Amino acid sequence: RLLMGISLYNQSPEAALQKILAIENDPIVGYVLFSYDQFLQDPDLQRKYLQFLPTVEAEK
Repeated sequence: RLLMGISLYNQSPEAALQKILAIENDPIVGYVLFSYDQFLQDPDLQRKYLQFLPTVEAEK
């Protein structure tokens, strides 16, 4: 399986979401988000992503 890396720290949430949605239905391609600590530093950012991508779970 191929994983596409999508950065959160150098682009807007909208730009990252566009990339995620573009590959979401492709069975071969998945994605990883980095830097994940952006969610820890900015809870509003985490909520924004989770609003549009309910399958993404917050770190517990």
